[in-house]
Amino acid sequence: MTGSALKARPEAGPIQSAPESTSQPRWKSLPTGTLALIGGRFEPDNHRLYTALRARCNGRIAVLSMASGYPEEVGSETVEEFRQQGFYAEHIPIYFETRHESPFDNALTDRLRAFGSVFF
Repeated sequence: MTGSALKARPEAGPIQSAPESTSQPRWKSLPTGTLALIGGRFEPDNHRLYTALRARCNGRIAVLSMASGYPEEVGSETVEEFRQQGFYAEHIPIYFETRHESPFDNALTDRLRAFGSVFF
């Protein structure tokens, strides 16, 4: 990849913490389940992988494409690929540029919780 193809990203700022809560510690309420680590791009003819993943996530998956230089395009393509494999998939618009606001956007975090399964 040439230098002109790389996108310069601004330095990351300090991590903002969520407001303090008087309820139980947050880690005690985090979901549990299966973590599937799969390297590389899914190929459309890898039916065994898609079948196993679909069973693990009950056929529903949220797509986060913030690691791409073209997150909107890649997110849409990835959603379509999952749909062609029988998933209900949705692109959740969390991007590098909105990294400071997204963790506190209730609509976004509620969508992620509703899916429970996420593809990065």
